[in-house]
Amino acid sequence: MKTGLITKADGSAYLEQERIKMVSAVYGPQQLKNAPFSSSASLVCEVKYAPFALKQKYGCNREIIEKDMSLHLEAAISPSIQLDILPKSVIHIYVFVLEADGELSTFAAAITCASAAIADANIECVDLVTGAAAIINKDNCVIMDPTDEDENDKIFSLVIGYMAVKDELTELWSFGLKLFNSTDQHESDDILSKCISMASDYRFVLNNVIMQKMEEQLNFFEGLCLFMKTSNVFILILKSWKIHFGKFTFMYFYINLNKLKNLRLLKIYLLYT
Repeated sequence: MKTGLITKADGSAYLEQERIKMVSAVYGPQQLKNAPFSSSASLVCEVKYAPFALKQKYGCNREIIEKDMSLHLEAAISPSIQLDILPKSVIHIYVFVLEADGELSTFAAAITCASAAIADANIECVDLVTGAAAIINKDNCVIMDPTDEDENDKIFSLVIGYMAVKDELTELWSFGLKLFNSTDQHESDDILSKCISMASDYRFVLNNVIMQKMEEQLNFFEGLCLFMKTSNVFILILKSWKIHFGKFTFMYFYINLNKLKNLRLLKIYLLYT
């Protein structure tokens, strides 16, 4: 996983997971000038497949799959973003699937990829959402991250969006009636717990990617501070970003270099709360 690859987007991420490949871009928050006042921001999610991404078996169902995934992605991501502090604005999230291998695993990966792009866009979040998918096949075996071939034998499938810090599910997308029977409660708990465990593992990967990005920016700041100290020039903090990792909250500030000449004061923080 990598972030910041699309320079024209406010945030972006690229994800590879086995055969699955996709890119996500975030634009916003953008002010809506001619729209009626709204006390919170609106979130618009769109998932698109490359013409060569889907296997022939899906055929003309591509638009239906894209529409379903877009709606479920919005439902999975929106609880993590502080939309109430962004009045009369909109955030657009685009996910473009370059290669898919299993509809369920692709959707779960789209949740994680979109969250990475949101973090890269410095949007205020209460937590980050990661996705996980699993099926139960005809042999009553749980298979995580099912491929297209695995999905051919499924009798039940599950995709979740999970916020690890808050320990909350933001989305639960299931297919099949088998596990709604009371006698199958154990199997239901088993597949759900495995999905939560896998989503937590993906969160660890996502944390490492974002921490690496933060370290790169902090290294840049250290060099900049040294230069400013020797040249008696000071810079003002323009923007801040806060995000949660485990029991800690990390906050860092970054500088708009285009306004470097007019600024007077520099302070950089890394807070642990």
